[in-house]
Amino acid sequence: MNSFERSILAGSAVVMVAVGVAALLTFRLDKAERIEPRQVLTGHTSLVRSVAFFPDNKTLASVGHYCGFHFWNADSGRLLHTGSLPGIGAAAISPDGKTAAFLDEWDDRKLKLWDVSTGELRTLMESDVYFWTIVFSPDGERAAAAIPGVPGSPGVPGSSRSSIRIWDVKSGALLQTIYGSWKFNSVAFSPDGKRVVGPGAGNAVKIWDVKTGKALQTFHGHVYSATRCAYSIDGKTIASVGQTQIIKIWDVKTGKALLTIDYNEFVDALAYSPDSKTIAILSRKAVYIRDVKTGEILQKLLGMPKEYNGLGVIAYSPDGKTLAATGSGNNILIWDIEEDASPP
Repeated sequence: MNSFERSILAGSAVVMVAVGVAALLTFRLDKAERIEPRQVLTGHTSLVRSVAFFPDNKTLASVGHYCGFHFWNADSGRLLHTGSLPGIGAAAISPDGKTAAFLDEWDDRKLKLWDVSTGELRTLMESDVYFWTIVFSPDGERAAAAIPGVPGSPGVPGSSRSSIRIWDVKSGALLQTIYGSWKFNSVAFSPDGKRVVGPGAGNAVKIWDVKTGKALQTFHGHVYSATRCAYSIDGKTIASVGQTQIIKIWDVKTGKALLTIDYNEFVDALAYSPDSKTIAILSRKAVYIRDVKTGEILQKLLGMPKEYNGLGVIAYSPDGKTLAATGSGNNILIWDIEEDASPP
């Protein structure tokens, strides 16, 4: 194993957190700092499905649809290493950077694990089921997929039903299957890896226990179903986005909405800052960085091309000074974030 392969990847769960009084907040751009991208990485030939920074704050990993894994120097934009795997659909990289999970669309849509250093491939799920979201737990010991469900699709019994499935990464064993009559299109682990959050029935958001599969908390308030959900780093709040592009921040303990943000743009991805003081919100026009207590827009990150087609991903560097996001689908934009962007 070379020195690059021994590097540890920080991971980039597509999440956000906010606290404060419940209020309906809209765009206020008059005081927002506008920042152009420092780098535009153009090595992928198709849609980028995942981005993540290494702990050194300089190395960036990205996964392209059908075009493999790329590793970059985020400062210079230089491509450091590639891992060519055909047929990659949904994908994620473990927090230690040693393992990648991906949907192999060229091999009966199997969910596979790839050892970055050895190239070994293992199959977690054999059934022909399509999904968009695969995530690792913070300790890298579990992987979860949000499966929307396709009526009549072949595979193992129940494969056509919407579900969240959770596996043990080391053994490959299926640990839990959470079925629903609604469409699962998002899943995120709690910081301790013991719970997952995702959309629930009746336009609600739910938290489930990984070990038992039981629902622990339900959050009501979206007019239409939630499309994305996320756990805060401290585990105290969750965030969700509804089909009407309303972002809600919920108190995990009480189930109450702490903050409501109304967007007039399509919200494609959300990410915590490492200190949990700000959130980055990826829309089709820009990335907006907001104060999580007040909802105030602090920075507007420019550079999104007019042909941007959505399905974006976003990630902070571990020190919170750099942010990466997809641009036109196959390009990655990198911005320098000023330290004073975070509120006191």
